[in-house]
Amino acid sequence: MAGIWRDGATLVMDKNAMLPDNCVKCNAPANGSRVRKKLAWHHPLLYLLVFGAALFYVILAAALSKRATVEFPLCEEHKSRRRTFMTIGFVVMAIGLVLPFVGIAYEYPEIALFGVLLFLIAVFWLVFACRIVGVKKIDDRYAWLTGINSEFLNHFPAMPGGV
Repeated sequence: MAGIWRDGATLVMDKNAMLPDNCVKCNAPANGSRVRKKLAWHHPLLYLLVFGAALFYVILAAALSKRATVEFPLCEEHKSRRRTFMTIGFVVMAIGLVLPFVGIAYEYPEIALFGVLLFLIAVFWLVFACRIVGVKKIDDRYAWLTGINSEFLNHFPAMPGGV
């Protein structure tokens, strides 16, 4: 557990550190069950480009993002819940992709618009409801993560001043 600290409600970890075998959501034993996630972070000011030049934002965000790959321990309950949320999201997304074609083919623009709305809701759902943790910041060596159980955070010492 070297290279892992807590800073209030934030987990600060070296990108190469391994988290202990407790669920990051409830601190229950994870029994070796882990979910590998590729995390990315860029400076929040880049979001301002979305309103003016979305394509430019995508290119800059991809180029300037800092990345970390972390294996998160999850208990069976939280892993199952995440799997269920993802299944719901992908089913709604599939329906949202099909309905616009059906609406256009049968000349029901309301159905087509409803399909687009369902698709956007599914994307939002998959991004936010299915995430394991939030990313506060990533630099060349460390990742700052939020949304972690407070009892899990208590496993770690307070962050030293030099990190």
